[in-house]
Amino acid sequence: MKQPLHVLVSHSGKTVELDVGAHARVGAVQQTLADLTGIPVGEQILMCEGARLDGAKPLAAYGLPGEDAGKVQDLFLYSRAHLRPSAVLPPAEALPPLEPDLSGVEAIRTQRHRLDAASSPLLRALPDYLRQFQEHLLTAAARHDACQHRLVTCARLLGEQEVQALSTDAATSNVELHYAYICDAYGAFMARYRQQAAAHADVLSRFESDLAYLAATDLHPALRISASAVSGSTAGAGSAASSAASGSSGAASQQAMQPAMASLLHLLNAGALRESAAGAARGHTHFGSKVSELEGLFGALKADVEALFMQAPSVDLEALARELEEMHGQVDEQASIVAALSSDLNKVQQLVEQASEQVASDPAASVQVTDTVHMLETMHETHVGHLLPRVTACHAAVEAFAARCLDCKNALTRDVFSQLHTISSQQSKIREMKNKLALFREALARQEGSVQELLVVRRVPAAYKQCLAECVRREAFMEKYAHSAAALAERMGVFREKELAMRDSFRKHVERLIPPSLLERMGLLEQPPHCQVSVSATEGERLLAVTLDDVRRIQLPWGAAQQQRAAQQQQQQPGTPTASDAEAAEQQQHGEGAAETDVTASLQLENAKLRAELASAIALDCIRAAQLATVGGMGGAAALTPRPCSGQASPLAASTASSPRGSTVVTAAGAAGGGGGAPLPADAAQRFERALSAKDGLVSELQAQLGASRQQAAAYEARIQALETQLTQVAAAADGRGGSAQPPLSVGSGMQQPPAPSSAPGSLMSRSGAAAAPPSAPHPLLSLIAALADEGSDVEGVEPVTDSEEEEEEDGRSSRGGGYGSAHSDEQIFCFLSYL
Repeated sequence: MKQPLHVLVSHSGKTVELDVGAHARVGAVQQTLADLTGIPVGEQILMCEGARLDGAKPLAAYGLPGEDAGKVQDLFLYSRAHLRPSAVLPPAEALPPLEPDLSGVEAIRTQRHRLDAASSPLLRALPDYLRQFQEHLLTAAARHDACQHRLVTCARLLGEQEVQALSTDAATSNVELHYAYICDAYGAFMARYRQQAAAHADVLSRFESDLAYLAATDLHPALRISASAVSGSTAGAGSAASSAASGSSGAASQQAMQPAMASLLHLLNAGALRESAAGAARGHTHFGSKVSELEGLFGALKADVEALFMQAPSVDLEALARELEEMHGQVDEQASIVAALSSDLNKVQQLVEQASEQVASDPAASVQVTDTVHMLETMHETHVGHLLPRVTACHAAVEAFAARCLDCKNALTRDVFSQLHTISSQQSKIREMKNKLALFREALARQEGSVQELLVVRRVPAAYKQCLAECVRREAFMEKYAHSAAALAERMGVFREKELAMRDSFRKHVERLIPPSLLERMGLLEQPPHCQVSVSATEGERLLAVTLDDVRRIQLPWGAAQQQRAAQQQQQQPGTPTASDAEAAEQQQHGEGAAETDVTASLQLENAKLRAELASAIALDCIRAAQLATVGGMGGAAALTPRPCSGQASPLAASTASSPRGSTVVTAAGAAGGGGGAPLPADAAQRFERALSAKDGLVSELQAQLGASRQQAAAYEARIQALETQLTQVAAAADGRGGSAQPPLSVGSGMQQPPAPSSAPGSLMSRSGAAAAPPSAPHPLLSLIAALADEGSDVEGVEPVTDSEEEEEEDGRSSRGGGYGSAHSDEQIFCFLSYL
């Protein structure tokens, strides 16, 4: 279905109406416009709502024709030829000649009437008035028609001027979009440049002082290597230069004995770094001058574009529209005058006809014509004195307004051409500025890379201090590791002794009933296996002997690591368990009571833990200091947490993963060694601290749950002890009635056994091993067993405790019982069955 499409020609203000469908290609529309406007297809620029139309796409892709949605979108047509600076203005437009049609006046004047031959002058005056009134009406009607045609021309000129103004506004809006983009891009570039320029200037100004600091920082005495050792290692590697040095003079030999690696400066190539610093300084100065030129270009572009936006139109279209409405009012006034003249002409015609009839019937009636002549004279004076001058004045006003509209149209055409040239020039400048910014961003990235290479002088001290702290931490770890191994060996020995006591108790109990050979065949005479826990003596031999004083002796000159640590301590939530608390809880959970009994060993262990934690904290500060030694860190982005440069965790991270603070070291350990890695997001440190606090809170919650479980287990143990006491009392009473002399087995935790009777004719086990006959009456132990069964049903819903807690309870009951047996041991059940 075809719909009307209005195309607005920018340079002329003409409007072309086309009947097209939504699926018509833009190229076909351009071909039609080329035939109608004379603008070649290659010179056409079609724009709709700030977007240029592609000739290969249909109109529907741009929402055209657009009348289905209830609104008509403006489609502007620009000519590339008119946008060029060398474009010539079109010739000025002129008003078409339009004069009132007065050709019928002569015919009116030559008309003859029968009263012209009358003898009375009054009668002869009547036809004269008739001809004059006809001439008045003809003149007024002709001027009215001319004014109407002029107003149509004025409306057309005003509409074309509105189209030109709309096309200029559309082009200006397009410039505004591109200008906003280039302003944002320029602002972002300048912000980044100012930040990095300050950081580069700081790095370059402090480069020599950083080298001096490296030279003043001595290596550990065990790490210092002489030139001869270096030469020997190089010769072993197959270097040709070392073989030439072997035949040098004695002075060269003395120089070779001087230390070749005595300070941190020997770890770097100072000469190459100085050359790089000189090149970076030259590039920094040159790039700064280029950025100053770019600032001047952008300032000029900004002034030109803002002047374009502030340029006011030379024509007030709203005032012209108001004047056009006023001219319509004057034309309406002319129409009313023409209607009045037509009415007067009709009256004159009637009077003339009546007078003619009267004269024909009665010649003496000429006296009555006097009144008619006086009335017509009055009407004639009104026409000549007021109505006709007013018609002429309205016609003159309309002609003047038409001339003013034409002048405004020509002036606006010149302004449109000038503004379109300016807009085209500004768009070209914006494109050039966009390309320049892309080149400047690449140059800034290269400048950053060249300065980044110089920051190795700041990362090396931090990495070296981190290595020393790692040595201290590993030494403390070896002490903790050896102590844990000794504690584990002691615990396993205690556990074996308990098992051995239980086996001996069992063997003594059953060897009177079961032959030893059968027990041996059953494997019940074997001893518990031995467990040997030892730490290899060769582990840690190559570790450098470093103390905390050696680590503290290296003071990083940037002073940002302390601020980072203070901020981290402020962010820590109150009540969060520290690493020492977590380790103490872990020791309590695993039952390391043997180490706490020895005061000296406990102090040594605590000292090792503190040294390990301090070394980890120092290593973390070194990592952060190395991270600060970057261009971004010097610019104020010190809060960023670096990420490891490889996929594997560092040794520091791997060895401290079990501590609450270990995860922090794992996160940051890889940054000091690699250096220059891409930083994490700005809130990575805060999120990591929140996760660490949440983990510590979870540890506290689990410790609280463990304490509650232990209290509940202690309550159950107290109940079991009460039942054991009751069992012992019932067994003693039963033995007293039956004359049993054998005391019951140990079933309580540290409880004393009741005294046995002097006679033992009714003991539970006879000397020969035969079971004694049960009494005929129900024994009281049956009710006790039923009570035990009821107690067992009460504890079915109890939450299970951990394996370590069950092991501790079993160890406690065994130690309190003094051997094999517990509240629910197999020996008691065997005794109960034998007794029954």
